[in-house]
Amino acid sequence: MSLYLFLPTAAQRVQVEEFKQAFQQAGEDTINGSCGLTRFSCYGDWLFYLERVRQGREPDRVPSFTFLAGDGKQLVGIIDIRLQLTQAHYYSGHIGYSVRPDCRGRGIGTELLRLGLEKARKLGLGRVMLSCQENNLASRKIIETNGGRLSERAVWEGAPLLVFWISLSDGNQLSSQ
Repeated sequence: MSLYLFLPTAAQRVQVEEFKQAFQQAGEDTINGSCGLTRFSCYGDWLFYLERVRQGREPDRVPSFTFLAGDGKQLVGIIDIRLQLTQAHYYSGHIGYSVRPDCRGRGIGTELLRLGLEKARKLGLGRVMLSCQENNLASRKIIETNGGRLSERAVWEGAPLLVFWISLSDGNQLSSQ
């Protein structure tokens, strides 16, 4: 699979709007890992927000990088890599991601996370925490395939959650201590 990650620019406005529409048409109002894309009606406002988040200038947000994922034909995914965890948003994890609804079940999520882990390593992270709802078997499989080790079960915002850690430094997975 030839998937690649890139930072969003003004040039992707139409593709991002189509990506966003695919979630709406599937009845999904949240796009995990999009740094709030669905809250913005103007693409330029979202880009401005992403830059403020990257620079650590957005209140209640840790610095992060949001990448789009393309397959050469269309945008198929999005991934956000947060550079730190805070107590208030701990269970959001270091990485959030989504695969376009009409592209699921083709291995894109596994490759998207693999590429995201490479980016996280390059951004200086030694290990990352990811979480998923307990009933999200697809996400659990994606995380485990990429080296995720279950470290705890929790309840966050009323939903049962699984918490995983992935080591990026030496290939050995670490669990939180």
